[in-house]
Amino acid sequence: MSKNRNLNLTPLSNKEMHEYGYLWDGMVALELRDALTVFKLDLATLYKLYYDDTEGMVDSLSEVYEWGKNNGLFGIELEEWEEIIK
Repeated sequence: MSKNRNLNLTPLSNKEMHEYGYLWDGMVALELRDALTVFKLDLATLYKLYYDDTEGMVDSLSEVYEWGKNNGLFGIELEEWEEIIK
């Protein structure tokens, strides 16, 4: 069984990520619940995804909560995602 199933992580589709405004397909987009899991378990580098197709690394749990409560999306680079779901 993959780690993804054990953790019950559900990434957004590329279409949803693109509609949000983030266009690089080398990132896997996540919503708050999954971002909290990734950050708390230190599974991968977590990024805040911005509406203008840029990103910034998340440095603290409070930053995850703050960005997520404002409906911000998060991301994990595709290579790290693939390691999580192996």
